[in-house]
Amino acid sequence: MLSELLALDLLLITSLLAHISYHCFQFQRERPQILDSLNGKTTELFDILTEGGNLLADIGDLLDHAQPSGPVKQAAGSIPELLLTALMNRTAMPPPDGTETGTEQGAIREGAKTDSQTETGD
Repeated sequence: MLSELLALDLLLITSLLAHISYHCFQFQRERPQILDSLNGKTTELFDILTEGGNLLADIGDLLDHAQPSGPVKQAAGSIPELLLTALMNRTAMPPPDGTETGTEQGAIREGAKTDSQTETGD
């Protein structure tokens, strides 16, 4: 049984070697066509990137020669300070649903039982 498995493995390895050799020779014949195609694609890509670089250079030149319209406001402080300021400003704002955050929630009658009184049974 073991010798049969070894013979089958040897046959598979031999057939795979023949398959790989065939495709390597096939690739060697097709290689000039593939290289020509790749050279054409890289040339097109290089042209596109060159045009993009020229466009960015023109934009940079325009920005360098542009007249400032007024003083540029710089953000004062570090990033944590800016985030803290933005978050603190939102806590003082009323909720977006329209409810008021006042201290008066409603008048409690003297005869009405509170939640703590109903739990204890008073």
